[in-house]
Amino acid sequence: MAEIAPLTPLCYDLRAPLERLVAPPYDVISPEGRAALAAQDPNNVVHLILPEGEGDTRYAAAAAQLAEMRAGGVLVRDDEPGYFRYDQTFAPPGAPAGAPTRTRTGFLAAVRLSPFSDRIVLPHERTLSGPKVDRLKLFRATRTNLSPGFMLYRDPERALDAHLATARALAEFTTADGVVHRLSKITEPAALRAITRQVAQSSLLIADGHHRYETAVAYAAE
Repeated sequence: MAEIAPLTPLCYDLRAPLERLVAPPYDVISPEGRAALAAQDPNNVVHLILPEGEGDTRYAAAAAQLAEMRAGGVLVRDDEPGYFRYDQTFAPPGAPAGAPTRTRTGFLAAVRLSPFSDRIVLPHERTLSGPKVDRLKLFRATRTNLSPGFMLYRDPERALDAHLATARALAEFTTADGVVHRLSKITEPAALRAITRQVAQSSLLIADGHHRYETAVAYAAE
């Protein structure tokens, strides 16, 4: 059902201080939070996903900064296709000090876009027109998907665990909220094929990123 493929993405130089360059999803960042993220580093991704400016000039500003980051080698193309395993280790919200941490494991992939009516990618909430207009203008200006969606797939037998375990480590860093982030990459051909086949047996449920997904579908149609 769901069709995914390995990525060849634009990436930050993994030798850089990644904890100063990452940001939460754009729609949960307050004005104060944006200012703090922007102050951490002039190349923090918040400058791209939540650009400053008056009216539509902010979208052109994001496009200009993206071009500058590419030209300066801040962002580089990873030409080796792969799935990027992503682990987050954190203390559960509300847990007492010293409570055991939890680790959430997923992976980054390209997903073939399809309208909700196809019942391949499934929503669980309604969306608003304003955020979709905003994200579409950003897509048009940058011609780049700057922020991934968060989707769930079905794997009750945990068949993917062994294939995700083949990932080679790329980077580890801790953000100010205490979350430990680990990024690794899967390139072994048999593992790539197995992951692709397994996810194809499932639909995908959007956990976060409904506006971004609907906007991507609209942008693809253009």
